[in-house]
Amino acid sequence: YKNSAAVFAGKVVGIDKTSHPLVAYITIQVFDVWKGNIPPTFTVVTNKGSEACEFPFALNADYLVYAIPDGNMLS
Repeated sequence: YKNSAAVFAGKVVGIDKTSHPLVAYITIQVFDVWKGNIPPTFTVVTNKGSEACEFPFALNADYLVYAIPDGNMLS
């Protein structure tokens, strides 16, 4: 929590693995926010590929997200 820029819970409503060769964009419908200024629908970025530590987000699944800055996005 202390080292995260944002902490929130929500459901994955979109997964885009085609727009960028190295990352996937995960769109989350946010339920609760404990840290950060997170809107009701928010997109985070994750690396693609097991060697890049990709997290296997699943569509329609709920997650508790601890996000850190990654350029102008959160990862």
